[in-house]
Amino acid sequence: MRKWFDRLDKKQKIELYRTISWSAGSLGAGLGGANAAGIGLGTTIFAWAIFGIIIFIIFRVFKILNIKHPFEK
Repeated sequence: MRKWFDRLDKKQKIELYRTISWSAGSLGAGLGGANAAGIGLGTTIFAWAIFGIIIFIIFRVFKILNIKHPFEK
């Protein structure tokens, strides 16, 4: 796992950390919103797990089909 991380330059590492922090913030806000709506913690975590699996599958398909971001060179 460290091989790909060591190949990242400083800008890419900053972007990775930003993405992780936004994801963590979104997860926290989602948990707070679900709690305010009266949805149980177990159901909320289950929904986030399903969401994570779907996102993983989408990115895996993008990688297999070699689909790149439109702004990538």
